Amino acid sequence: MPATEYRIVPLNVVLPLRQSVFFPGKSLRAATNKADASARHIAGFDAQKRVVAMASIYTTANQAERLRFLATDPLRRGEGLAAGLLQFLLRRQAERPGGQLVLHARAELAAFYTAHGFVAEPCGYQRRGVEYRVFRAEPQTAS
Repeated sequence: MPATEYRIVPLNVVLPLRQSVFFPGKSLRAATNKADASARHIAGFDAQKRVVAMASIYTTANQAERLRFLATDPLRRGEGLAAGLLQFLLRRQAERPGGQLVLHARAELAAFYTAHGFVAEPCGYQRRGVEYRVFRAEPQTAS
């Protein structure tokens, strides 16, 4: 895994990568949502301080945290950046008593998420013809 610094940042730091990966051809504003103001946004920076990975964490009504918009720079995929970001998040979850991290992802990504400590719920759902699964990660013991 490349040496990358992960940290919590303001939305405007991660928004360009979020927009380019999830909302290509749309405005930065189209890549935002109402819950962004209360979310935590995490960026992975390379040695040149460029954002190469990002995710946003939203607190749900039952106090679980939901991971959304996990993305890496398309030119840097396959370098372990998303894996590093997940490990950063899971270490932080360990500091949160009773905290649980939940995400909804395409079913085809199950092997990636289960390899990083997430457990898939038995049933999935479809959205716009794509199969999704819900994954959960219980807090790890802090080390």
